[in-house]
Amino acid sequence: MHNLDSGVIAVELTCYEGHHIVVLSGNDIDIPGPATV
Repeated sequence: MHNLDSGVIAVELTCYEGHHIVVLSGNDIDIPGPATV
């Protein structure tokens, strides 16, 4: 979990098959709900 900027949080995950997933969340994201990158 990383605080990228004020109001932007990134959670980095690796699934059991080795895929890398980044989920963005926070008050300063321009879309409703968390965004998966």
